[in-house]
Amino acid sequence: MDNIENNEDSIKKETENLKDDIKKSEKRLEEIQAECNHPESKIKNISNGGGEIAKWRLVCTTCGLVTGHPSPSALDEFMHK
Repeated sequence: MDNIENNEDSIKKETENLKDDIKKSEKRLEEIQAECNHPESKIKNISNGGGEIAKWRLVCTTCGLVTGHPSPSALDEFMHK
């Protein structure tokens, strides 16, 4: 029984560490994206997961931040390339 409990404790500790690492990485990514001047964007199909339907967005080619929505004419031009 001790072996099972030790394994569960190990799994719990590792998952907590991974979640903490993810939070730190997400915070650092936000800092980097805030520093970026977003010099160029391209149209990408983006989904936030959770069953959400993907949507067309403008995404910075440098940092990956969603910077806005493409105009209907830009989207039409993109679709006909």
